[in-house]
Amino acid sequence: MQTYLAQDDVFSYCGRFFNDQGIFWSAAAASRIRFRFKGTDLNIKSHFIPFPSRENYQYLRVILDGIDYGRFLLSADQKEIYLHHLTKTWHEVEIIKEQEAKAGLWGFVSVEAEAVLKSQLRASYRFWFVGDSLSNGWGSMVNEPYDGNWLEASSASVAFPALCASSFSADFQLDAISGFGVYRNWNTDSPLLLDCLDHVFLNFPQEIKQEQNEIFDAVIVALGTNDLSSGDHENPRLPFDEAMFKNYYLRIIDKLSLRQPQAHIILMNSPVYGDDRYGLLIRLLEEIKAALPLAFRKRTHLLSLPHLPLLGYWQHPGLGEQQIIAHCLTELLLDLGFKKACKG
Repeated sequence: MQTYLAQDDVFSYCGRFFNDQGIFWSAAAASRIRFRFKGTDLNIKSHFIPFPSRENYQYLRVILDGIDYGRFLLSADQKEIYLHHLTKTWHEVEIIKEQEAKAGLWGFVSVEAEAVLKSQLRASYRFWFVGDSLSNGWGSMVNEPYDGNWLEASSASVAFPALCASSFSADFQLDAISGFGVYRNWNTDSPLLLDCLDHVFLNFPQEIKQEQNEIFDAVIVALGTNDLSSGDHENPRLPFDEAMFKNYYLRIIDKLSLRQPQAHIILMNSPVYGDDRYGLLIRLLEEIKAALPLAFRKRTHLLSLPHLPLLGYWQHPGLGEQQIIAHCLTELLLDLGFKKACKG
């Protein structure tokens, strides 16, 4: 068995990672690492830093040769993942951070294997998703044993960004924070997502700014659910402010468009509300698009999702609803000229 360190060029990183003295750290859900290894055994070594005053563990998912190999607990006491008794051939492996920054930081250290090479998988496109708990797959794992802990029932791997990206063999970055909105959050007014986008660890307390140098083909914004919500019924909540919402949404689009001047921008409504808020959000998104400079407006598109039942935990979409959202987004991307991946 040989040891391969995180900074070795055999590893492909997708998502926000920060190299701190040879350990590659990530906070965002769906951040992942790909590589090939040879042999019957693989040992994956990581570090873990919990989010203050929250759970002391999170999950990593392993995809082996295109097959879901399962979720593995990562904590201060459980930092290694062992795969044993595999065939004596080359294997493609992907390690995925299942939950967002509120579950803590994942630090990738090294792997031990007979041999490791760079992944042979090549992405056809690159997508950037900006959203909230719906994008993170919060509460979507309705088939999993559930003990009341959100970590057990939440998975970015089953959420619409991952499902849609898979249809196009696309790499993607997911910058989504549960409870966050455009100008106000579910139970707080700050910090705002607009500010967190500048931080490599998003809303994790350790603020490290990092330039966004990745080039994306499409940027998908799925926000508004928390702005329109009635909140947690504990903190005072002012009436929804349409002008504030549009102002901050335009600032978000401006930030994204300036960083990705070549990308399609897709604005999604929320499938959560079946009352007047459903039509309100669609109208506001139409007004926001109309207010954009012509150059931005031409590559900005609206996706009106249908109102969906919330069959997941905590009034969130379940697996079936996530698949419907992914299908709707996939159809729009096909209309824009993106080509589906050839499977098999």
